[in-house]
Amino acid sequence: MSLLGITALERHLLPMDRLASVLDTAKATNAWIIFMVHDIQDEHSDCGTTPAHYRSVVETVAASGIDVLPVKSAAARVIFG
Repeated sequence: MSLLGITALERHLLPMDRLASVLDTAKATNAWIIFMVHDIQDEHSDCGTTPAHYRSVVETVAASGIDVLPVKSAAARVIFG
């Protein structure tokens, strides 16, 4: 398992068509994806996203079948099996 990268959920940085590519690459290479966002609200900061975009990301990741884990749990899985 490798670390693909930290992906900002900012809508202008992660449009839904890019998310599909990120997920496909992670599945193909058994890589980690770490999503981060500062705020989720309609009137969000430059480092935030809208509730609708966040919901779409969560639903798309869930539908992909990729395991979703806290970093500590994912690291333990890699280290201890």
